[in-house]
Formats: sequence, C-alpha cells, structure tokens
Amino acid sequence: MKVKELVKNVFILLLPAFVVTIIFLELVFRFVIPANQSPYYIFDTKDNLMKMSTEPFSDGVSTLGPLAQVRARWHINNEGWNSNFDYKENHDKPVIALFGASLIEATIVDVNQSVSAKLHEMLHGEYYSYSFGIAGATLSNMLHTSRYAVKKFSPDVLVFNVTPGLILPSSCADNGFPGFMCLEPRGDEFSETVKPYIPKSAYRLIRKSAVVRYLYHNIGVQKLVLRFLYAEKKETPRNVIDNDSARIRIKKERILDYILKSIKNENKDKVVVMYSNSGEGVEGYSDDEFDMVKESCHKYGIHFVNLGKELSDIEKKYGKKVDFGFDAHWNAFGHESVAKIIYGELKKMNIIRGLK
Repeated sequence: MKVKELVKNVFILLLPAFVVTIIFLELVFRFVIPANQSPYYIFDTKDNLMKMSTEPFSDGVSTLGPLAQVRARWHINNEGWNSNFDYKENHDKPVIALFGASLIEATIVDVNQSVSAKLHEMLHGEYYSYSFGIAGATLSNMLHTSRYAVKKFSPDVLVFNVTPGLILPSSCADNGFPGFMCLEPRGDEFSETVKPYIPKSAYRLIRKSAVVRYLYHNIGVQKLVLRFLYAEKKETPRNVIDNDSARIRIKKERILDYILKSIKNENKDKVVVMYSNSGEGVEGYSDDEFDMVKESCHKYGIHFVNLGKELSDIEKKYGKKVDFGFDAHWNAFGHESVAKIIYGELKKMNIIRGLK
C-alpha cells in the first residue's frame, strides 16, 4: 500500500507540472520559436490528383532549423498550389508550367520569392508562370500532374525539375505513395495506378500541436532515432538502394524511358527537363541517374538542362550559396537563379521573344 500511495502522490505532484510545461512549450513554439507549419495535403477526386488544401487555412509560415532560422510565408491558391496569385483556366496569355517536388512546391521561401514567382516577374506580364510542385512527388506523378495541367490550362511549355531518387519510387512496388501515380509492369509496357490519399484523422489532430511539429520538422527527432537505431544495429537503411545492381539499373531505365517518352509524345517540342543533384536527393542514389536522364532526353529530343552545373557555376561566380547550407533546398537566391536559367533556356528555344 505504501508503494502505491507513493506512486499516486508522485503522479499527483508531477501531472500539474507536466501540463504547465506542455502549455508553456506550446506558447514558445507558437510565438517565440515558431514550429514549422506546412500546408495540408488533400486528394482532389475531381482531378484524381494530390494537391494542397485551402482548409483549414490557405496561408501559413514554414520554418527550418531548431531556432526557426528560416521563416517563409506560403499561400495556397484557388487550384491548390503554392502561388501568390490564382490560376485561370481561360487565360489570355501564354502559360509556362513548372513541375517538380518540394523544390518547385517552394514552401520554405516566401511565396513571392519562389522560382515560379521570380520567373513570372521576369516575363513582365507577357506570360503566366504556373507552378505545380508538391513535396515527395515522384517522376511518374509529374507525368500525371502534367496531364492535368495540359487539360486544364493548355501550357505553351512544360518544365520538369528532376532530382536524384525520383525514378525508382515511380514503381508501385518500390513506393506507391497513396495519391501519387505509380507504374506497374505489364509485359514490355506499364499500367498506371493512382491510389487515393486518405488523410489520417489522428495525424491531423496531432499536428495541431506546435510541440509535435517542432520536434518532427524543426528538430527531426524521427531521423535522429532512426540514425541511432541503424548505428546500433549496424544495418543498412531500407531506403538505401544498391545502384550498382544491374537489375535496379535496368528497372530505372525502363521507368525513365516510359515516362519521358510519354511526356514527349503528349507535348511534342514544348518540354524542358532540368536535372539537379541538389534538393531531394535520397541517400544511396548515385549520379548514374544524371546520365540516364540526359541520354533519355537526347533520345527523345527533349531540351535538357544540367541545372546542377549551372547552379555550381553561379555559386562560384557570385560567392553565394544557392541553398540553406544546413538544408539542401534552394534559398531565395537559388530560386531567383533557377528562374533566370529557365528564362535563358526558353529564349534559346525561341519560346519567349521580344522581352528585355
């Protein structure tokens, strides 16, 4: 009985202190060191596509780092994309469409500093720049998203930003994230599958806590735990893939060939593919993907841009980083630099003319 009484008394004493501490931390991570606030993702059943939601809010502030060193305002527009203006279906000007994952989603720079916004500025109102980026998107899902964009907005040129690690997860067997289109092998071809994304109510509830968001996004507790576990067990993480495997290489080549051939056939000469080794590179993926993408683009006559080299040259020229250093995503200077590169490539292709 004495032990039970002791435990009970300790619990009674500690519970109020615990509650007060949590409330205090909630206030700290909301107003002093604001925890990351990312958009809510939804599956648009009308367009059969993953987008971002304007509910419960269309505006927010993303933060990076334990002290929220990077703070960026994002805005989800009428079509469910991060942009500082709404998209028009019946537009009166040519449209340049950008596709990619989190680098193009660009929620960790201010919405008016994204590559799409900067390109829009450079076009002086003569063209629209529409961004269709969503974090975690695979190359197959970019193909899927491009079809939605073509059907709804009829872009005059489509620009795809490809980074390491986006090819193999396009296979349903190797990823198949709900909400993203993935490929199933069917003989010499592939079938395309999209499994609807259904948000988990428990996750939506938990993420309302600033403490949880801070630990998950700003500190990356889950990554630290995994790193500790793998270090202790001396095991190779499951997402580290042996790129020297002939089987894996052949599989990636088949997937890439199918996707780029589809993009080319469906859009003819209106396609630009940029490849950058920064951003969402996954540990274990080697630079052979750069060669694959470059060779496949040349095979199908797709305009290819070595974005990694272009950005490296810019860093050397100006003595400034295009990313955050502690995080590989582009900073505001990086986004502006990429916008200038795209602008220059479109002028080379004679897609945009008469602009200073």
